[in-house]
Amino acid sequence: MAVFGNVGPFNEAGELFEDYCDRLEAFMKINKIKEESQSSLFLATMGPSTYKTLKNLCSPSLPGDKSYEELKNMLKEHFD
Repeated sequence: MAVFGNVGPFNEAGELFEDYCDRLEAFMKINKIKEESQSSLFLATMGPSTYKTLKNLCSPSLPGDKSYEELKNMLKEHFD
């Protein structure tokens, strides 16, 4: 299966988090990423700095235990 486009990591200095989510969701839509895989894709593409922030926000749980919407909302609250 071909993959269309790329997302790249979130860069807090150069992009609003909401804009990053818009790009990610467009990527997921065009590539028909199933809902149960969206959180894994999000974690794999966000970049190490954002993952570290998210891991701290999720503690004592792990980010992999949360849905895409839960993760997105946690980071949206943090960055907004």
